[in-house]
Amino acid sequence: AYVATSPVGKFFPNSYFLYDMAGNVYQWTSSVYERYPNAPPAEKPYGNGLRIIRGSSWADELPKVLRCAFRNPVLPNTRMAFLGFRIAADIPSLK
Repeated sequence: AYVATSPVGKFFPNSYFLYDMAGNVYQWTSSVYERYPNAPPAEKPYGNGLRIIRGSSWADELPKVLRCAFRNPVLPNTRMAFLGFRIAADIPSLK
């Protein structure tokens, strides 16, 4: 029902009670773009100051990127309408 990003929390949470884990915007991480152990060579060179954004956004159409684990290397000063960050906090145990 939205042409671009949707307001946070408009959809049901996943089984871990996390909202909006995929499909709204890519998320910045603090990870440097490095090769996974035993991984084949990448199309883009590793290192070179590249950072990782993860997830997918409303702008994606390719099935390979429509998942939370997808990672994309970008320059640290990258700006896109479909790139954001997630604010996280520890919550008390529900025990």
